[in-house]
Amino acid sequence: MNLTSTARVKAYLGITSSGSDTAIDQLIARVSDQVIRWCSRPFLRTTYSGVFLNGTGSQIMRLPDSPIISLSSVILGGSNGTTLSESADGNAAGYQYDDKYLYLFGGYLFPMGHRNIVVSYVAGFNATQDEFVPAAPGPYTVTPTDYGYAMVDQGVTYTVAGTALTKVGSAPAVGQYTFSAGVYTFAAADAGVSMTMDFDYSPGAVEQAVMEMCGADLKQRDNLGISSKTLRDESISYSDKAMSNSVVGLLMPYKKILPL
Repeated sequence: MNLTSTARVKAYLGITSSGSDTAIDQLIARVSDQVIRWCSRPFLRTTYSGVFLNGTGSQIMRLPDSPIISLSSVILGGSNGTTLSESADGNAAGYQYDDKYLYLFGGYLFPMGHRNIVVSYVAGFNATQDEFVPAAPGPYTVTPTDYGYAMVDQGVTYTVAGTALTKVGSAPAVGQYTFSAGVYTFAAADAGVSMTMDFDYSPGAVEQAVMEMCGADLKQRDNLGISSKTLRDESISYSDKAMSNSVVGLLMPYKKILPL
């Protein structure tokens, strides 16, 4: 899954021609895969059903992936153990959760042991954003930017009415939309109307890291295998690191920490 788009990389690098588009397309795919593997997380909304985890002996457990979007099942003591219900207020027995952690209430503990906790949940970087479709003469496009790069569309509704729009491949009519490379396109008949867009995204810092890596790779193409050059009055050194210190700093907060 690409963590940014060619248009956004070109805008960041100040590239206005189309001569490098194919190279940038390929770079984005490779760099995105590298970042996803380094961070050990898909970033996309992912459903985990019946995941076996190790009991910690406490009332708190960090789940393997985050942010947690929803949690549907918690079983203590293995598949045939005690199934808990969600605690409405934190006083009644059961569980609650936030974006990273699962909490138990009412005297329950995660019993110590290996693979004796079974959890089903949904996690990933997902958001909704309300925006008005631009007025005539258009273009009738909206690019969500509040959270990062919108990778995958999860649906659009009219903000006021709450009714869902229909996703189409091209040329949307009223009540329809298209989505491609982080951009929503609507019909002229929906100009000026507020839309609620639901999407999975790559966080801004993650996208920034991908763009920096693509930019560095583009600049290094003419210097492959060269560690330094000496010119008349100066010496230029080239980094051979796969990720710069700047990129690592951007990505470190998103590197998945595995629970015990």
